[in-house]
Amino acid sequence: MKTTDEANKQDSKLGSKVDLGDNYFLMTETSDYFPVLRVSQDNGPVGSASPQCIHLDWAKSEHKKMVDQYRSVLNFPNCTNAFNSKFRWQKSDPTTGVDFKAWKQKVQKVESESDCRSLDGVFIKDGGNKESGRCFTY
Repeated sequence: MKTTDEANKQDSKLGSKVDLGDNYFLMTETSDYFPVLRVSQDNGPVGSASPQCIHLDWAKSEHKKMVDQYRSVLNFPNCTNAFNSKFRWQKSDPTTGVDFKAWKQKVQKVESESDCRSLDGVFIKDGGNKESGRCFTY
């Protein structure tokens, strides 16, 4: 993550509701933060991802390099997995934020494998001699 003063492309969509000013953090180089999904006939379908949670902190721009000056954004709900014993949650990790899924699985019936290929999905043939099946997309 790096701080930037690049023009925020979303600023015009937000209107007067939110003023990000000229300083905000830009998420780049996220390869170690989020899982990578590789689906093929050999390892699919995989289902939807487990929820992940993003917690937000803020600080005045003059304090951006002082970690102890960051404050949590208040009134976010609890993260879904923060209190689930099946997930490892570090004691120092925040427990509130915005839940999201890195991918969602969609299933639809298709007439043939080529129909599924056109959707960039994984095809699973129905039983019997039929050419139809289910197409799993993400």
